[in-house]
Amino acid sequence: MIGAVVAVALAPSCAGPPGAVAPPVDERLTAIAASQGTSRSTLETGRRNYVGSCTRCHLPVTPSKYTDEDWDEILAKMRPKSRLDDAGIASVRAYVMAANRLEDVPAGR
Repeated sequence: MIGAVVAVALAPSCAGPPGAVAPPVDERLTAIAASQGTSRSTLETGRRNYVGSCTRCHLPVTPSKYTDEDWDEILAKMRPKSRLDDAGIASVRAYVMAANRLEDVPAGR
């Protein structure tokens, strides 16, 4: 049992740096968010909440692994566990929704 607890406790460190699965807030992501009416500040807060709150309990997931609809369900389910307020959850939602569209925007934009 103790081995399982240690493995779970160490698992997040095996995931690599947060940027590996949580895209940084760069010009591409900012442009996507701006087209959705979201500010860079909201994205930065969303990424910080995503990396900080979500990875307290489990490994981070690349946002594009799930659809927007999946994320809405996931965020609703995880909100109580995350201890984020409405604004915090909204910022995470804005971040993952924008990150889901990164493949649609050519690099170098």
